[in-house]
Amino acid sequence: MAASGRSRVGGCDVTCIRSILLTRLRTRSLPTKAILFKVGLESSPLCRQCGIVDSNDHLLLSCTVFEQLRNNLRASLGIGALHYNWICTISTFNRRACSAVLHFLQSTNLF
Repeated sequence: MAASGRSRVGGCDVTCIRSILLTRLRTRSLPTKAILFKVGLESSPLCRQCGIVDSNDHLLLSCTVFEQLRNNLRASLGIGALHYNWICTISTFNRRACSAVLHFLQSTNLF
């Protein structure tokens, strides 16, 4: 626990980690298999469950493994369909939307 009372991971507090996740989401640079494959850290860019390229779009919009999490995200945002560009433009001032998206990302247990 840091002096500020916040949890720390690798020298970065939870607020910092959330900020990094949102920035990586906005820049389509979440460490998916496709990105890790490009830098030689994965042997394949394909999703283990779906067999298609495991991109940021795939994770957020179509991977069957995370369908229930996406349903929960849509419900918490009060929207019918998710669009990557809309999610990328969520203002950090919209705490409810940011929290919902962060909860989705963290619930995948990938980050």
